[in-house]
Amino acid sequence: HYESRKEAVFEPMPSPALEMLADFCKDADLVGITLLTTHLLPRCRQITRYLKDRITAPVIWGGPPVIADPIQFLDDTDLVCAGEGETVMEQLLEGMPVDQIPGLGYVGPDGCAVVNDLPPMLDVNDLPIPRIDLENGYVLTDSGLVPMKDTIPATLSTYSVLLVQGCPYGCAYCLNSRLKQVFERKGPYVRNIDVDRVIEELVWAKSHIPQLRRIIIDDDDFFLNSEGRMTRFLDRYMKEIRLPVFYIQANTRQITEAKLDILVNSGLDLRYLKIGLQSGSQRISKEIFHRPLDWRTYLKKLEMVMQRGIRVMIDVISDNPYDTVADKHAALRFYLVTRLGER
Repeated sequence: HYESRKEAVFEPMPSPALEMLADFCKDADLVGITLLTTHLLPRCRQITRYLKDRITAPVIWGGPPVIADPIQFLDDTDLVCAGEGETVMEQLLEGMPVDQIPGLGYVGPDGCAVVNDLPPMLDVNDLPIPRIDLENGYVLTDSGLVPMKDTIPATLSTYSVLLVQGCPYGCAYCLNSRLKQVFERKGPYVRNIDVDRVIEELVWAKSHIPQLRRIIIDDDDFFLNSEGRMTRFLDRYMKEIRLPVFYIQANTRQITEAKLDILVNSGLDLRYLKIGLQSGSQRISKEIFHRPLDWRTYLKKLEMVMQRGIRVMIDVISDNPYDTVADKHAALRFYLVTRLGER
């Protein structure tokens, strides 16, 4: 983990940090780098090139952009993880030949990029719980590599957890629309995580992270959970965790009176219900974003939420280059209707 100013993540890594990183990796068998978004591509390239001049271990990249288009990244690194990393990394570390590892990308003897066929999607409930590795983890700071077991970063006050992995929608601006294509016919893309496992993970986090103050339930749409799953989770959460939840994400398609009542009656200290809108223009919503907007339905669901005293955070994509003047006018009209309560 690299600890730097939030606004500095798009800048090159300073030389002292690179030197410390190279020294730490000098005896490694394999170096893995996670590319979270393409905004971080320049920094990933910088780190990889610096390390390749100083160590002999191969470097493997993974992360959402790599899965979305693995071939292009083989110009920058030795290996890419083109699918779910748990089995790819396990087989790679066990010494299996690269051409026999499903989901691995590499450059073949002829110099051509190769990506092996992806394996079936994993059963998430068969995997180890993805805890932060406080025992073996380090944070790279200005003063050096600090073991997390000695100094847990003060910034680690919020912990994110999932009950549902994946999203069933196909919004054009979202990575899920691409990942659903990548994993087509490989098994269910939307997978429920057992409530017991989620609670076990949160109990561990609460007992091991002293400054933990709040939780984020980061499902793409928490309301994809059935009423029964919501009830089981919230009952156990209130008995065993009871920390405030900063936000839960929702799509109006899945919001129902019954599920809202379950949420409110649970006693959960929820700061925000985060609901996607993205655009108040029906044309932009349907033709560009591929998420048709029905004004009446959206406002009805919003009213159901607010009648229960739940604070709402609405996601909007602003400064959209596809917006015409008419689209902007339509969006402003939608916001005005929402404010005045017109129908």
